[in-house]
Amino acid sequence: MRILVHGDRTDVLWHPLSGLQPWISALKEAGHQVVVTEDYPEVTLEWLGSFDVCVNYIDNWEHRGSKEAEQVFCQYLEQGGRMLTIHTGIILPGAEQLLDIHGAEFHHHPEAEEITFCPGQEHVEGQELLLEEVQPFSLVEEPYMFTMRKEGKQIYFWYTYRQEWYPAAWTVKVGTGKLVYIAPGHNEAVCGHSMIQRMYDNALAYLQV
Repeated sequence: MRILVHGDRTDVLWHPLSGLQPWISALKEAGHQVVVTEDYPEVTLEWLGSFDVCVNYIDNWEHRGSKEAEQVFCQYLEQGGRMLTIHTGIILPGAEQLLDIHGAEFHHHPEAEEITFCPGQEHVEGQELLLEEVQPFSLVEEPYMFTMRKEGKQIYFWYTYRQEWYPAAWTVKVGTGKLVYIAPGHNEAVCGHSMIQRMYDNALAYLQV
């Protein structure tokens, strides 16, 4: 599989691309072709279309994102693109159309602490791929809180924080394209966790169907 990973190495706010490195290394070891870039401000539809999946781990959209890049990502998805957005990639201030496509807007997170993740009780057709070999687990992570935007997204994973349940992962159909959002992914410790990597790998499999 050809996988394009977008993020930030140099002009970083909170989440450098290095946080995703444990999973990137595992993908390469498994034989996938992975291209990692921070050139998302200059992204083109042709470039995105040359890959099987686009992974969005963008951290600094606030200062580096643009309306032009937003339109390219939206067009890519609407025309059949496949995107996995992880953790910080949903923080897209000002990109209203792209936020609508993602189905939610991040608004804050409490301090990281040990929280528990587990599958939801109801799933739509195809989501069984997302849950293969995934069991409930706990780890230290930022509890991301969202304002939900779009009807039609399908939440398949949740986390519990202070005895309340919150969405942790969901799918969205966009035109002829598909998007998966997975909230956990704050740093190398999280991205190196076996269940997190299984969730990411399952998302890639789901997006290829």
